[in-house]
Amino acid sequence: MYYFEDIIKEIEENLTREIDISKLTKKATMSVYEFRRIFSFIAKISFGEYIRKRRLSLAALELCENKSNITEISIKYGYSSPSSFARAFKEFHGISPLEVINGN
Repeated sequence: MYYFEDIIKEIEENLTREIDISKLTKKATMSVYEFRRIFSFIAKISFGEYIRKRRLSLAALELCENKSNITEISIKYGYSSPSSFARAFKEFHGISPLEVINGN
């Protein structure tokens, strides 16, 4: 049996890549519907929202550490443009990526 901890570990290891939910469901021997329901029940958040929030959290860490610029980070975490990344970032963190880079 593929346990929840294993699923989280695999997700965390692949946050900078496309996460294929069908591969996770096969390993967990569940349907996609069942997997999404159980994930939401255990994590208290939907699968997609979990991925989005984890990516935005890691992006904030990278911005704080000045590892990359906004464009590189937005691409790394799956956003189609820096502006869509900045919008999601501000909605989640309450400040813009530029404010983080500037030390605010």
